[in-house]
Amino acid sequence: MILLGLLFYSGELTQILSKRNDFLGKVIKEVKFKGNKNTPDSDLESMIEIKIGKTLTKKILDRDLKNLFNSGFFYFVDIQAEEVSDGIRIIFDLKERPRVKEIEFVGADEVFPADLRDKLPLKDNEVITPQKIAKSRDLILQKYRDEGFFLAYVKVELGKPDSKTNLVRVRFVIDEGEEIPVSKINVYGNESIETSEILSVIEMKEEGVFEGGNFKESSFEKDKDTIVAYLKSKGYLDAELIREGTNWEIHWENPEKKIEELSS
Repeated sequence: MILLGLLFYSGELTQILSKRNDFLGKVIKEVKFKGNKNTPDSDLESMIEIKIGKTLTKKILDRDLKNLFNSGFFYFVDIQAEEVSDGIRIIFDLKERPRVKEIEFVGADEVFPADLRDKLPLKDNEVITPQKIAKSRDLILQKYRDEGFFLAYVKVELGKPDSKTNLVRVRFVIDEGEEIPVSKINVYGNESIETSEILSVIEMKEEGVFEGGNFKESSFEKDKDTIVAYLKSKGYLDAELIREGTNWEIHWENPEKKIEELSS
């Protein structure tokens, strides 16, 4: 059996061995797949141009290697060939990326797990890629930011793949951190309408004795539209918020940590 080509997770196509020329131009008599636990042969056949009865060419070989890797299902693709009567047998040796067995959220007390699950690109029985893991983590963090938990931290844990099914349990371990109170809301440029009147129509409130007043980025974005709409309803049709001066700042001081500041 002669190795025709390799494609690794890095996407780098190796130099074809000199003996490959012994197989180019010969008729393909048989096509086999091995290592595909979760991808049916029929799905693989739809991804490749190598077919029984076709003549093997360099163009077809290179294209099939790239197509299989670009599918995202595999982190290793090896195409081999061996001589048979009146032609050649092609063997695709594949190593699949694991798939999702189930998704678990640990520490999600302030946000419903169902709300997190709906946003993720990872779904049950779907292929796990580093890109999907990173995007899922970022989406969870953004959800917590929207809910006011700017100090949230998310760690991703992957279980050991099942030897038979190649399925993996995905666990998101969440440290929600604390909510951040709104100490002060400043409004500038409102010469004819009192600040208190504007503050009365928005969702976000300053922290007080009887109100929580926690900051939520989603509320901040909503309140910007609310203020403009309210001013226009009062006859100020050209009212707008100046982008450069409309922002939020987070300051926290902890004796055990250095003073940090975030702004947007």
